[in-house]
Amino acid sequence: MNPLRYYCLVPGDEAKSSWVLTMPGKPAPKKSKDSDLPPLLNRFFGYFTGHGREMKADYDAVRCQKCGRCSDDDVFAAGFFNPFFIHTKGDFCVTGDRVFIINDRFLKVLQRAGVRGYETKPLAKSGWHGLRAKRRVKYMKNVMKTFAPVCPKCKIPEEASGRFRNQDQLSVPEEPMTLFTTERGWPSTLWDRDVFLTEDVAMLLQEEGIKGGVCRRLLTEDDLKKTDELAKQGKKLMLTEITILLQGPAKKRSLKR
Repeated sequence: MNPLRYYCLVPGDEAKSSWVLTMPGKPAPKKSKDSDLPPLLNRFFGYFTGHGREMKADYDAVRCQKCGRCSDDDVFAAGFFNPFFIHTKGDFCVTGDRVFIINDRFLKVLQRAGVRGYETKPLAKSGWHGLRAKRRVKYMKNVMKTFAPVCPKCKIPEEASGRFRNQDQLSVPEEPMTLFTTERGWPSTLWDRDVFLTEDVAMLLQEEGIKGGVCRRLLTEDDLKKTDELAKQGKKLMLTEITILLQGPAKKRSLKR
């Protein structure tokens, strides 16, 4: 059995106050009963349509001309262009337009430790960087569910749901000090890809005082057995047993194996 354990890097909940790909647009018009846009697109991706925010012209070449959406890999390849609107107290977050960003401090922690499986691109001279996990692994297809309709041009579905909870749902890497993600990203949700990491990286981030969210462990077979045993007693697995808090040096907490 692989001795490593694995976590998902989860940014904290915060208001949509950070933006990388978009700029303030024209005031949103009154509701139109004749809109061809899917409701989820209007709700979460209004910046594509002029409802509050507009995507920068720099990304016109990678956007679908039908629905306005785009591949996050294509966006990353294009790079990031001024201006940026970043307002967060943490060292990392997911922006309102789906970009996972880390600051200089976070990046230096990864670089000093020789963490592998990721790449970054600077957000000009802002002190922030877009991060993409480039180690892509296979996953159980039934976890990531997508729903019709799909855009007839780019084939991106309107909705998606699911969550990776268990370690056996992924073909996890055997190498330590590694970031990784799934072969496919999440379409039509608030983020592109889950960022997973080996336990040593999760502990490293906590020890270095990185803040901005948590590392949530993927459940192992032992965890699942314990969950079943606790359920028979009317109890649940404590979140503290599977969570590493990333809230800065003052709140560092070690987990027992």
